[in-house]
Amino acid sequence: MKAVSLGVPRLANNSAYFATEALFGAFIIQCPTYFLASAYSKANLPVWKMRFNGGSALHGAVSEYQLGYGGVKNATLANDVIFKYLLSFMTDTDPNKLYPGALPAWPQYGRGRAGVVPKNAIFDVYDDHIVAVTDPIASEKCDVFAENARIIS
Repeated sequence: MKAVSLGVPRLANNSAYFATEALFGAFIIQCPTYFLASAYSKANLPVWKMRFNGGSALHGAVSEYQLGYGGVKNATLANDVIFKYLLSFMTDTDPNKLYPGALPAWPQYGRGRAGVVPKNAIFDVYDDHIVAVTDPIASEKCDVFAENARIIS
């Protein structure tokens, strides 16, 4: 088996708790989203993936922006962008269909165009901007779990 960094932080005060937390976060949350998005994309099913880095930065913070409640830091992002993507997805199963040209096109996962959109593009959402980036979860860290699935399960 190839040695790969699993992204466990090396802090001066690091403990087994923090290492375990990082490992379980990758195993239970991060890598499964990558595996599912990749599998659906390979089956020619549309996939859109977002990583939300705004708001309170707590789990579920995007709901403040999707539903327009709470103390959102950027009402324009909440009302004019996130909510419109959600509404478009709910009505047409495509976040880009309802408001074409009014919002930045949310790229489909696995459908990149060389030099334009990364292959495994996700929307990285911050309080003041949205940017399409290559999925940082699509990495050797998750490949270790996939390659050793028989041993892990």
